[in-house]
Amino acid sequence: MPKIIGEIRDVVTGEVVQARVQVLAPNGENVAPDDAMWKVGSGEPFFYSNGQFSLETTRGYHRVLVERGTEFTPWQ
Repeated sequence: MPKIIGEIRDVVTGEVVQARVQVLAPNGENVAPDDAMWKVGSGEPFFYSNGQFSLETTRGYHRVLVERGTEFTPWQ
């Protein structure tokens, strides 16, 4: 099974940093690591990452969105 591995680093310091991550599979489903902590409530679903993540998924194009807060530009 295909795997997506991600590491989130601060562009200035190079440190691994925590962030919110959303991964959309080709079929539109949200996918996340098995042990991920999901946001609860309304709005777009995402999981919290300590700066590194790995998840198994299906083949095809995936949309990955990483957000750290309103002071940072989201990465896609």
